[in-house]
Amino acid sequence: MQAPAIRSVTGATVNGVILALPLLPQEMARRGRRRVSRDIGSLVDLAVKLGAKVVGLGGYTTPYSRRGLDVVGRGAAITTGNALTAAMAFLSVECVAVERGLRLRDARAAVVGAAGSVGALCARLLARAHARRLVLVGNPASARGPIQRLARELEHDWQTPVEVTTHLARLDACDLIVTATTAGRPLLEAAPLAPGTIICDLARPPDTSARLRARGDLCVIEGGRVALPDPTIRFGVGNLQNLPDGITLACLAETILLALDGGVRDCGVGDDVPLAQADRALEMARRHGFAPADPYSGHATTVFDGRPLSLPHAADRGIFLTNQGAAYGD
Repeated sequence: MQAPAIRSVTGATVNGVILALPLLPQEMARRGRRRVSRDIGSLVDLAVKLGAKVVGLGGYTTPYSRRGLDVVGRGAAITTGNALTAAMAFLSVECVAVERGLRLRDARAAVVGAAGSVGALCARLLARAHARRLVLVGNPASARGPIQRLARELEHDWQTPVEVTTHLARLDACDLIVTATTAGRPLLEAAPLAPGTIICDLARPPDTSARLRARGDLCVIEGGRVALPDPTIRFGVGNLQNLPDGITLACLAETILLALDGGVRDCGVGDDVPLAQADRALEMARRHGFAPADPYSGHATTVFDGRPLSLPHAADRGIFLTNQGAAYGD
């Protein structure tokens, strides 16, 4: 699919194409990771042949390519979008918490899916903000080593008290929860969530059900959506996932930003995305006029991180694109 040209507030413009891997998550699971990874690699190769300089991975193409590690070094910079996804989620959580009178320093926070790339980066961002306490919830079917190493890192680097668990019951005392699993089902349905809890759902398919989202005593928000500089932009008839005009997913937005910035380095690849990459993603977003979407409505916001959008100059070159498969631009 030919994507619309994206213009930065700096005047830089990029064009791109979305290449889809025509498989549902269930079909990908049946085929297995190795076979699906080969399919993803073929799409990346096609994007490079078409002239791509930056290729983004969206949807389930990220976990099925070992978060991009399987497809690096093929002639284009690779991004998973995980750096901007986590950073935008953090900004949304911080905004909603402050609005509700909760300082992050006083918050008992949890990250469900903390062993994953996005979840681990969200945990790092919350620890750097000095959350009062962190609960890292892992998959009981997975090895505990990675999540325990993350807990030790957070305690050492930020002196944040951290609890590691595989039991959703430990969410009962949390003020805010970021959930970013690849469970493919609404696993928070049975969790004991206290009234007033803020939940930022980054999972696709979501970790929260329609029934949970309808509960009036909870605040469920979307944190991985980005408002583009042009509020009329749409990616296809349905704008990818029936998003409002001018709004896209952070994984796609990060790919566009790297292209606008003339990026030639991989970003957000692997399980451990450093805080520096999230900071760089936000800096690029500010420079090019990208902002967090309204966490309640999903529509565009007029300020970034509490401040008016800035309009500094930037490079006039770039190539992009992503989502539900590999994609490219030229």
